[in-house]
Amino acid sequence: MNRKNLRVKLSLLFLFIMTSASFCSYVVSVLVTNRFIQADIREGQKQIADVMLQLHQETDLNMDELIRLSGNTYYAVRKRDGTGGLKLSNREADNLRGGKIVFLWGNYTLSGRTLFYLENTLIEISMQGFSSIYLRNELRKGLTLIFSVFIGTIMMALGGKHALRGIQVLHEATKEVAKGNFDIKVDRYSDDEVGELAESFNKMTAELKSMEMLQKDFISNVSHEFKTPISSIQGFAELMKSGRITDEERREYAEIISAEAERLSKLTSNILKLSKLENQDTMSERNLFSLDEQIRRVILLLEPEWNKKNIQFDLHLNDIMFYGNEELLQQVWLNLLDNAIKFSHRNGKIIVQLYHTGTSIKAKVMDRGIGMDDRTRERIFDKFYQGDTTRASEGNGLGLALVKRIVELSGGKIDVESRRGKGSTFTIVLPD
Repeated sequence: MNRKNLRVKLSLLFLFIMTSASFCSYVVSVLVTNRFIQADIREGQKQIADVMLQLHQETDLNMDELIRLSGNTYYAVRKRDGTGGLKLSNREADNLRGGKIVFLWGNYTLSGRTLFYLENTLIEISMQGFSSIYLRNELRKGLTLIFSVFIGTIMMALGGKHALRGIQVLHEATKEVAKGNFDIKVDRYSDDEVGELAESFNKMTAELKSMEMLQKDFISNVSHEFKTPISSIQGFAELMKSGRITDEERREYAEIISAEAERLSKLTSNILKLSKLENQDTMSERNLFSLDEQIRRVILLLEPEWNKKNIQFDLHLNDIMFYGNEELLQQVWLNLLDNAIKFSHRNGKIIVQLYHTGTSIKAKVMDRGIGMDDRTRERIFDKFYQGDTTRASEGNGLGLALVKRIVELSGGKIDVESRRGKGSTFTIVLPD
């Protein structure tokens, strides 16, 4: 099925609108004009009748002379043998017999006639050629109108090619996007709505390109994160199977295999959690719980980690009750505090604050560890981003992405301030 392009459709629409508007205008014009013409015809015929009656009274002209003098180019005056063939109402017949002038409309709009008796002779005044002249004039106007509409349609079709150039370009560009080409861009040909559409299209393709790259990076990172521990497990398992190792080596290899398996388990768990949370719009399973007590329990859970590095905690926790998902919020403190411990120096200090601001709840986790540069700080919440190699050895790059999503679902926001060698401060703001 062949589809008309937009230019043809617009031209046809223009033709329809112009034809309809012209027809309506023509009909209104004819109706209004006819009213005035009808009044002029009636008045003109009446004047001729009045003059004939006056001349009959004041002069000695006979009937034939009066008729000859009264006729003109537009009106014919003649004697009539009675009222046969005329459609007279009873009132019109009575007026005519009573010596009054009677005006009758004929079968056509502009074919009126005037009747009156002069002596005992019925005189008829009628149109003479005017109707045909009028019709020819109206026909010329109609043909001129049709020609104007035709010319306007052609000009619309020719001019529409330029006006619709931007849309045609967008149409072709959209086909390329459908094929998976997100590198395509379109020029902005105008500052109107079409130009704004082109600009929006370019923004859309840029976003799609970014999403495509993120998707590829995600798949690549997941593959890498799984491949490394699996390779390690396979390698050490083969060594253990060889039988040419000592008991001490076997225990060491078993511990490595166990640690890598745990790493895989955590990675899988975090990926599943993050995937689930990214598909959620709201937080489910909310309840009222003590936020400060939750933070204290998490610190106790991590005691083996901070004891190894002899890290001290400086706690400033106000008594705060919070309505949210207790299990997920625990993941937030676990990730933030675990990171603070990992990247703190031995014998360091971690400061944790929790307080009301009047309109919200604010929590801060501050360490004096290795910190991070500006590039790392800007991307720290991206999935699988780990910054430098020092950080890469400590995790899989999903923890902070998970933290950010949980905080957002809780109706809050998270921010980080950090300087290389000076430590980092994570600030969480939750609704009160």
